[in-house]
Amino acid sequence: MASAKRRGQILGAPKGISKKNQQKAILCEEYFKDGKLTVTEICERLDISRATYYKYLRHQGVGGKLRPYKKNN
Repeated sequence: MASAKRRGQILGAPKGISKKNQQKAILCEEYFKDGKLTVTEICERLDISRATYYKYLRHQGVGGKLRPYKKNN
């Protein structure tokens, strides 16, 4: 690895997300802004984990604006 770094090669996975997952990120943002579904419902609908959901929101620039969880009585 040290030799590859000296030669200027980039190591590790590529940065960002794939084109297919960019569509899911856009849907995450739309569902989030709509505010009608819970995080769990969105994750089930898109077949992604909670961590991936939040990663997609950060990718879309919504990371710092997350709303607090409201429990329905």
